[in-house]
Parts: sequence; structure tokens; C-alpha cells
Amino acid sequence: RAHLRPMWSLRFSRPLAPMHHIWSRRGLLVARSFANNASSGAKEGTLDTLPDPSTTIFAKILKGEIPCKKVYEDDHALAFHDVSPVAPAHVLVIPKKPIGTIGTVTAEDKVSLGGLMYAASQAAQSLGLHKDGYRLVINHGKHGQQSVGYLHVHIIGGKQLKWPP
Repeated sequence: RAHLRPMWSLRFSRPLAPMHHIWSRRGLLVARSFANNASSGAKEGTLDTLPDPSTTIFAKILKGEIPCKKVYEDDHALAFHDVSPVAPAHVLVIPKKPIGTIGTVTAEDKVSLGGLMYAASQAAQSLGLHKDGYRLVINHGKHGQQSVGYLHVHIIGGKQLKWPP
């Protein structure tokens, strides 16, 4: 992946809107998800720069505006293959209710969170990962390397994983 260099890693002489790009293995730009939040005084890379989750690439996937390779879908969540897998099996599971981060969930999100975990279990089972095991990962914020401002769970498996990751 060293040959892929997302735009946010480059330095520019004039300020640009905070943004994040997701690249496929072939180096194609798939999406940008961080919106300009300069007027709020937020620093780039902080949780303050995350956009409204309903405007992210995952919201567009849910609306059918961007295609995905579905693994599982129900009333609460959608699971699909990651465009840049880190293991033989790498699936993303997103709730159908737009939630920005795990740190912004409320008591009203309990049903969506339960549905998200159920969908992750069903997606992993449909891929045959339940036999040997897999890892579920939720990234939160800058230090957690959350790349899209929409809550999502990574299902990673299909090989022996190491700890720490």
C-alpha cells in the first residue's frame, strides 16, 4: 500500500478542506468523506471534523448511489466487502440508522447497535468465518484511525490474526 498516497497526506501551500480518501487496491479513488469544517474552528483530524453521517460514503451505499458487494442485509444493518481488505475476509457492517461514531451513541441507539452486532455475526457465519474465528473492530476518532464519519464494524478473518494487531 506504500504506493497509494491519499490526498490528505500531501502538503499544500494553501489550505484545503479536511478530507479523507478511500482507495481501492487498484489505486482508484472511491470516496472522500471528511467535509470542510473550518468555519467552526475545528482542527483537522479531530472528531469535530467528522461530517454528518448521512452525507458520507456509507450513507450513499445505503441509498444505492454507490454499489457494493453485499454479504448480508436486514432491517437494521448492511454488510459488504471492504474495497481495501487487510485479510482474506474483510467486511464492513454499517447500521441503517446514521450514527457518527461509537462515542456519540445514545440510549435510543440500543436497537441499532444490537442489530449491528447481529448482522456482523450473520455476515461472518455466511462467509464461514465462525469455524476458525474472526475479529470485530470498531475504530473511533483520530487515534483509533476512524476513516469514515459513520459508525461501522470491521469483520476481519480468513487467516491467523496476531495480537496485538
